[in-house]
Amino acid sequence: MSKLLFTGIVLWDPELRITATADNRHGNVDYTPYEGMTFHGGPASVYVRGNLVYRDGEVGGERGSGRFVERSFRAANVEVKV
Repeated sequence: MSKLLFTGIVLWDPELRITATADNRHGNVDYTPYEGMTFHGGPASVYVRGNLVYRDGEVGGERGSGRFVERSFRAANVEVKV
């Protein structure tokens, strides 16, 4: 059970409809290539290490509370045959 304290959990709302705008994206730019597109289904709430960090379109996590997890762009154990 203690491992669950370090996981992230997303509560998905399949009925949620979101129309993308630059204002409702959480990026560091003032535009989105998805402007005006409507998406069906999305995250209602997100918990990271037991803390609520996102609910109903609002980011609420404490600034600096994230943790970088280094990843490779290379797929592990995947063979490509041509």
